[in-house]
Amino acid sequence: MEIREYELPNAETRPRRIAITSDDVLWYSDYARGYLGRFDPATGQAREWPSPGGPSRNHTGFTRFGCLWYSEAGVKPIRLVRFDPKTETFQTWASLLAEASCAT
Repeated sequence: MEIREYELPNAETRPRRIAITSDDVLWYSDYARGYLGRFDPATGQAREWPSPGGPSRNHTGFTRFGCLWYSEAGVKPIRLVRFDPKTETFQTWASLLAEASCAT
């Protein structure tokens, strides 16, 4: 077993949520700066894209179904974000749960 440390493109990057795709690439949300990042351990290369909600948007719930999906909880209304790695484009939707109430 060997540990290898890699440097990401920006020293202020703070990965919080991570997903590993079938091609062994790591995707991360940068909690500190509001970016989506891609890191390929085979090549050591990393790329980052600014998330639609901007800096520090409390990204949560990272998953992958063909594209990458996560939520931005630091905006109102809360948004669902989809990123297509092939086209490098984002789409966003307001969360239906954002307006839900728990009134009894």
